[in-house]
Amino acid sequence: KPLETLSSGIQKTIDWYVSNESWWRTSKLEAEAFYVKLNSYKNLNR
Repeated sequence: KPLETLSSGIQKTIDWYVSNESWWRTSKLEAEAFYVKLNSYKNLNR
């Protein structure tokens, strides 16, 4: 039997992300900047 229900698992995941924003925020911003830069290069090569 699973340790979590879908509902409790989703809630625990949300709680973790809310409690650990400093861990994921930097990675998110770096990834966004990468894709903005990548898209700029793609537009130049058209």
